[in-house]
Amino acid sequence: MYAKVAEERLGVEVVDGQYHFPTRKGQNQRVVYDRDEMSRLEDLLELLLDGVVRGHFVPTNDPEDCKYCDFSDICRARRGKYGKVYSPLAAWAKDHTGDVVSPEFEQFQKVRSFEK
Repeated sequence: MYAKVAEERLGVEVVDGQYHFPTRKGQNQRVVYDRDEMSRLEDLLELLLDGVVRGHFVPTNDPEDCKYCDFSDICRARRGKYGKVYSPLAAWAKDHTGDVVSPEFEQFQKVRSFEK
């Protein structure tokens, strides 16, 4: 998003974008996106914002996502032995993202496809 604005305002071509994880948990990791990947990120942002506008706030279907979520207590997610995460809501979502998918989960699956 910032790259697009920089191109429009400054009249220059942005060759890549970077996302920094400056926290201890993020270990200062840096992810670099080239120009092609940045255009995909615009599509992802549009998809995410469309879900918000429609009020589609579906739970994750991967309990590992709950490790870093500030709201895991609300969903009753907990860590078991050896750091494994248990989340009833993520288990429910996993059961409901099969072959027949509601529009809300279909959108969620499109978002997940960007991770691959």
